[in-house]
Amino acid sequence: MASSSLLCFYEALLFTPFECYIRPAMKKQKWLEVLLGLLPLVFGLELLTWVSVLPRMARGGADFRQLYVAGYMARTGAAAKLYDYDYPLQLQNTLVAPAAAGLPFIRPAYQALVFAPLSLLSYRAAYFLWMAMNAALVALSAYLLRRRFREVANRWKPLPFIVLCSFFPLSLAILGGQDSILLLTLIAGALLALERTRGFLAGCLLALGLFKFQIVLPIAFLFMIWKQWKFAKGFFSTGLTLAVISLALTGVPAVKTFFDSIARIRHPVHYEMMSNIHSLLFGLFGNSSIVTPLTLAVSAAVLLGVARWSPVKSGPDALVIAIPAAALVSYYLFGHDWSVLVIPLLFTMDVGMSSWIDGLAALIMFLAPLVCIFDWHHAYWTTIPMLMLLIATARGLDASRRASAYS
Repeated sequence: MASSSLLCFYEALLFTPFECYIRPAMKKQKWLEVLLGLLPLVFGLELLTWVSVLPRMARGGADFRQLYVAGYMARTGAAAKLYDYDYPLQLQNTLVAPAAAGLPFIRPAYQALVFAPLSLLSYRAAYFLWMAMNAALVALSAYLLRRRFREVANRWKPLPFIVLCSFFPLSLAILGGQDSILLLTLIAGALLALERTRGFLAGCLLALGLFKFQIVLPIAFLFMIWKQWKFAKGFFSTGLTLAVISLALTGVPAVKTFFDSIARIRHPVHYEMMSNIHSLLFGLFGNSSIVTPLTLAVSAAVLLGVARWSPVKSGPDALVIAIPAAALVSYYLFGHDWSVLVIPLLFTMDVGMSSWIDGLAALIMFLAPLVCIFDWHHAYWTTIPMLMLLIATARGLDASRRASAYS
């Protein structure tokens, strides 16, 4: 009852003021027609981004340089210096291309082993190989998710795959040589495992994504609060194994350096270039002393609110709503990290086949990342569509739960 009341309050707060203006034009899912009409423009903008950015990325300007050098250090026995600033910078300038500032490796050390084989190649060859592997991971993610979005597929069979491929954060991840799509694939695998009631395996798969701990840990926290013990056992057993591997690679002294490097992440990148609660408050209040305590308070309210009032607290749907909640409360979240949001986005589009409100929220969320093309320094405003996505996901899950109860 409390869950339904909260969802009604959210709907009234965010959507009712616009209903009288928009609803007549949204009959028969006009939002979907708008989406289909805008897809050529979206593809055009992404193609322009690829043409303008790819040459610079291939010459060493991509985030991939940090992953490539981390793999090289793990392969050559220098992993103990993985979190030092000066030595990786020296290697990045030598093995990749000169740069005024280095890109720190802010991930658990085990992930460097993934990139060790790629470091046998030149940077340029490794970059394009990783790009091809990311494209393959997108296809694998689409395959793993293929049964989840039937309403969208019924409208037009290739639409879920087209939406997934045209979601701009995936382009950012591929161009930057990032690992966000690898996390997307792991979460898609965990979702499938939960569908098959294999909670332990789902927890193991999510734990493998601890290289994006800022997203994975809040998800694990929610599943702990929801008493999903098989999932928790898989997560913690795998996480402990990865921690041992990381310690064996770097040694204990490097752990402090690792946490210090996380604390320095905002230099030279500013929080207003990110998309989460922290970045939104930073963008609104600047360096005010209230930003940190307010961030902690609002993030705790969101996470505990989802833990308490989520319409679903087990199974694959619980993972679907945990994703946008984790993104909102994450310590940091760049444009490419939005890749995992394509799962709740497609879910909301699926629900949007019968609810114009949720369809509109999905459309706004789909278009929101394109702000990165025009204005990186105000990306924090995209936190608002992310909040809308969380609410729309909760509404959709509540509607699905009610439909199942009546059937």
